[in-house]
Amino acid sequence: MAIIIGADAAGNKLKDVVKDFLIGESFEVVDVTKEGQDFVDVTLAVAAEVNKEEQNLGIVIDAYGAGPFMVATKIKGMVAAEVTDERSAYMTRGHNNSRMITMGAEIVGEGKDNIHRYIRLTELIPELLEKVDKGEIALRPAVDISYLPEDIQRSLLDTIEMEQCTPSYAQTRRMRTLLAEGKLTDEAIYAIMQEEKPNQKEKFTISASKIEKVLPQSVKASQREDFILKAIDYYAKHLQRKKEERER
Repeated sequence: MAIIIGADAAGNKLKDVVKDFLIGESFEVVDVTKEGQDFVDVTLAVAAEVNKEEQNLGIVIDAYGAGPFMVATKIKGMVAAEVTDERSAYMTRGHNNSRMITMGAEIVGEGKDNIHRYIRLTELIPELLEKVDKGEIALRPAVDISYLPEDIQRSLLDTIEMEQCTPSYAQTRRMRTLLAEGKLTDEAIYAIMQEEKPNQKEKFTISASKIEKVLPQSVKASQREDFILKAIDYYAKHLQRKKEERER
């Protein structure tokens, strides 16, 4: 897979920022920019290279992003989107399978942080990407999680599903720190995720009617708490076995 990039004079400076970042992240980058091109020329040049390989993706940058978008959508079979932020870039790729995005240097700006966040979300495992999509995980912690190896992301996912909570930015910051120190174990993730956050202070409750529907009739009222705790422990071990099977 190659990322094809191009810009007119108005977008050239931002294009260089994006290009340098992509190369630094070990992506194969093909720059089709030529002196004197207007946004029509550069959009057609990027699209031509994108269409050479099914996995190729394209980025076109001019002053406002609208012109290249209109040109790209006129190309048969091309799915393109004009983006201005991390969320729109993520959503159009994840939901519309866009092969080209257009950006305006006058709108997006030249900050490397913006470009960085655009791309980091692609390093998340699909299940965590879905949680970002649903708004269950915010963008800033999602970017931090993207730096975790896949096996650790899956361990975090297991904890999220088991504990019914999502990490805050402060928590993902600590995870990255522990990762750098070689101390980010499953136990460390669990301990971090056990912390109470201001937006997650509500108590978890289950109505008695729901419990009665799943509990065997042979379980007496005095035995219910012990039975439920054992069932949870059994399920937690089941999740651990699934994790170990994936790692084999």
